[in-house]
Amino acid sequence: MKIKLVLLLFSFPFLDSNAQEFLDVAGGNASIVNTGTTKLEILSKSASGSAGVGFGDDNTVKAVTGYSGGDDLFKINHTPELTSNHLTIDNSGMIGLNSVPANARLFIKHNSTSGLSGSAHLEIQETGSSDFARLKFTNEGNTAQWTMAARSEDGSALLNFFYNDGTDFANILSLDGDLFRVGIRQTEPEAYLHIRQVDANVDALILENDDQTGGEKWGLRIEDDDLEFRFEGDLRAYISSATGAYTAVPPVSSSSNLRKASGTSEDEIMNTISQFDLRNPEDLKEMETVLPGLFHQAEGSENLLLDYSQLNVISLSALKKQKALYENQMEQLIEIDQKTKSLERRLAKLEETLKRN
Repeated sequence: MKIKLVLLLFSFPFLDSNAQEFLDVAGGNASIVNTGTTKLEILSKSASGSAGVGFGDDNTVKAVTGYSGGDDLFKINHTPELTSNHLTIDNSGMIGLNSVPANARLFIKHNSTSGLSGSAHLEIQETGSSDFARLKFTNEGNTAQWTMAARSEDGSALLNFFYNDGTDFANILSLDGDLFRVGIRQTEPEAYLHIRQVDANVDALILENDDQTGGEKWGLRIEDDDLEFRFEGDLRAYISSATGAYTAVPPVSSSSNLRKASGTSEDEIMNTISQFDLRNPEDLKEMETVLPGLFHQAEGSENLLLDYSQLNVISLSALKKQKALYENQMEQLIEIDQKTKSLERRLAKLEETLKRN
């Protein structure tokens, strides 16, 4: 007589010696239960082999995740084998997308040149239609931060770069996508390049020639509503906002050198000559005793003749004195002009007040 044994399996536990871990299979599902830490170890017997778990449907593996011993990487691939590099993590936690990790915590390898605008390596999307998508840069332990904020709304497209010191923040650079304009400290640029000078005594624009002798800098700034041109920080010229007049300003350094020249031998010669009458023979003789070598005896005559070859130093001193006088007068004119502009501004404010009243 044959005996037929039918076993209906609803739950079949595999227990360890302490009955703490078991694999529960029921209804086609499996679970690993552990009162401590749930763990499933999948190991390769080969030193460079791979150990992974496959996933798929229709009896076909279509995705796999696991450890690739040949690459020493943990991988998640949408392929049947651990042979691709869709997402990889090395043993130091570096992550690679479409590549093994490089010298970055996250490395993305991608061809973005396809289509009208291409496909991005990384896309950051804001849920609000009119708000900004943001990318932030910080240092651990500091409250200060750099932020890139972009809004891709047509008609209000703006990319801002701003710095927040923990208390205040300021937009440093703004790009207007609708008008193709750039603003520096200006979020609504009115030109292709719009520089807003915020602080006094700071050039809005500097042009530097970095040659072998060092950097020579021309600066451009707005001061008291006038447009100033400065070289190495010294005012060289300005355009008046009131009259439009261009005024050149001699270098302050030359004036300083002239002042330092006072009391030199050239000035002493000039002062000495100015005390004598060059038409008087007696004065010439006395000058010759004070300034020997400036005169020579005329052949066959007792008259003294002036040695003009010695006048170069005297002429140079005279030119220096005239230049110093000119620069002093220019400084006075600049001071007068500044006072005049101040009075003009006060007068304009007074006129505006009277019109309102």
